[in-house]
Amino acid sequence: MEPLPPPLPQGQEESFLDPARTGHAPGIDTGGAQTDRAAYVVRMRGFTIALIGLLMLGTLGVLIAGMVTMVRSTPDPARSNRLMRWRVILQGAALLLLALLMMSLN
Repeated sequence: MEPLPPPLPQGQEESFLDPARTGHAPGIDTGGAQTDRAAYVVRMRGFTIALIGLLMLGTLGVLIAGMVTMVRSTPDPARSNRLMRWRVILQGAALLLLALLMMSLN
């Protein structure tokens, strides 16, 4: 087991990209690749969360439209079937993205 790095002097901030913690020797230039990757991951998580929210709202909208179609005095079975199909597609996409987001958090 490796010993822990020494504590930082007072006034210096700790970075999760610190060479002592990432395994890179201080003389090796990674070209900012780790910083770029970390920023990319943060942006993609935010985008994924926003997309999940939009898919959930779309699912809710299609669900309400399907309920309104059922309550009408002259229900249209073809329209109800189409709305149900869209609800299942949107719900499945939201669950798939949610599962991918949970896997990326680990």
